[in-house]
Amino acid sequence: MSKTAPVLLLTLMFCCRGPLFGQAPGETYVVSPAASKVKVDGLLNDAAWQKATVIKLPFEWTPGDNVPPPVETECLVTFDRDGFYIAFRCFDPEPKKIRAHLMDRDATDTLIQDDHVSVIIDAFNDERRGFQFRVNPLGVQADANFSELEGYEDFSWDAIWASAGKITEWGYAVEIGIPFNQLRFPRSLEKQTWGFSAERSWPRSVRHRMISHRQARDIACILCQFNKLSGLEGLSPGRNLEFDPTLTSSRTDEMDMGTQAQLLRVIGEREILPVGEARPREVQRGQRDREGLADLGDADVVERLRRDHVDRRDGIERRAVRDARAGDDDFGEFIVRSGRGGALREGRR
Repeated sequence: MSKTAPVLLLTLMFCCRGPLFGQAPGETYVVSPAASKVKVDGLLNDAAWQKATVIKLPFEWTPGDNVPPPVETECLVTFDRDGFYIAFRCFDPEPKKIRAHLMDRDATDTLIQDDHVSVIIDAFNDERRGFQFRVNPLGVQADANFSELEGYEDFSWDAIWASAGKITEWGYAVEIGIPFNQLRFPRSLEKQTWGFSAERSWPRSVRHRMISHRQARDIACILCQFNKLSGLEGLSPGRNLEFDPTLTSSRTDEMDMGTQAQLLRVIGEREILPVGEARPREVQRGQRDREGLADLGDADVVERLRRDHVDRRDGIERRAVRDARAGDDDFGEFIVRSGRGGALREGRR
């Protein structure tokens, strides 16, 4: 063997830092099953959180380069047979400056301007792909499929999961519950190890981003620097079957203009006379002769009056019969109520 070979090997080990030899991952944490049922309400008062695994966020990776963060953050993780649970305690010296807005899901352009937390789960622990979940202090969600190999962050992927947030006097809390059937991981009852990253965004004069592991800028990969979660056992991804009962109904009504419509006032008449009832000849004498409608039936009269005289549909105020006071029965006011529940319509001759 050539004597120069060891020298070349050492040179490669120091110069070729990155994916060629991999990067030592962040700290490994052992996760234990939840001590109680978890209610996702943002309060963090369940017994499960008292015994959950605590992961600190000790690094600011931007704008600082793995420096101590300006605020303290704790991430808590646990699980049960149904899902994976994550909580954050985000301490803030000035809670009144916390930025939190209601917005649409996956509205990331707005979300990144808010205080928020996020996690990425590499459930196959292959450092290739991850599931990303983000939540602001009001519980607003964003989620994405992240692939380092293909180089994409796809926010069109939408899982069904629960989140809640609450602003407090010490900062804010966030609680997340992710059903296992929304994730993809090996179908095995043996203990599993997942890659995991927890992050907090703290936007003030600049946007500070804190993380649970070192994130070296001179390392090409991201997922290879994640923390590891071990002790996950008895997990099942389920069969991902969903039933969504849906009820659709429709209704069609037809207006009966001949029997329901009424002339509440008729020119030249002092009485209220329903069309088709009570002395229709008197109605015809006072109204139809003046309008040239003597040969039309009752329903046709109403339709003709509606079409020719009604020019306003809603919010009608009854007007005084101005000309009636002068004794001029050539002018007057009539109002037509058409159909059951129909709008009150008004016209003037």
